[in-house]
Amino acid sequence: MPVGRPTKYNAEMCDKLIECGKQGMTLVEAAAEMDLAMSTVYLWRDKHEAFSEAFKRAEALAEAFWAKRLREGLALPLSGRSGCEKGWHYQPQSSTVLLI
Repeated sequence: MPVGRPTKYNAEMCDKLIECGKQGMTLVEAAAEMDLAMSTVYLWRDKHEAFSEAFKRAEALAEAFWAKRLREGLALPLSGRSGCEKGWHYQPQSSTVLLI
């Protein structure tokens, strides 16, 4: 007899994760959107091949989302700061936009 709470995992979770990636969400944001703990996301990634593929795809889609917006110039430099120039810096290896 199984112990613990029943899993929320189903094939639709893969589609939801990919959709979050298309919107540029980080995995933390996607987990929150799906009402999941990050530990559950990592468990499903390791346990379910389809979710693992969706996980990789969502990461790539989110990175592409932000790279395209930066390339199009939608992330404009900040103004009104004293000292050195401020602006945006994109680190593709970590899918992070840093304010510098």
